[in-house]
Amino acid sequence: MPTDVGSVISLASGPSGEPAWASVARSQKWGPPGGSPPLVPGPDLLAWNGRSFTEYGEPAVAGEGDSSRLRPAPVPGTGTVWSVGCPGGPEGTFAPPIVRFG
Repeated sequence: MPTDVGSVISLASGPSGEPAWASVARSQKWGPPGGSPPLVPGPDLLAWNGRSFTEYGEPAVAGEGDSSRLRPAPVPGTGTVWSVGCPGGPEGTFAPPIVRFG
């Protein structure tokens, strides 16, 4: 796992049952050198292809904050996952995002 992301909150398997997706909570990464702020938002999900990770983030929606939790649910026989999040913002004012990765 990369060391510059947040805590792993859930895992999902790939088409053959191997670990393939990791959901990351409140991830932050170092921004460009000398940047302000020094930390920038990191990925929400990491996909493992057997050799390296690909980072995925939740698509931005105007007026809504990032989800606090995205939990991947694999589509059997594919490299695709669906995820439902808990949206940021005032309680009860935003619909949970449903996103597809892969």
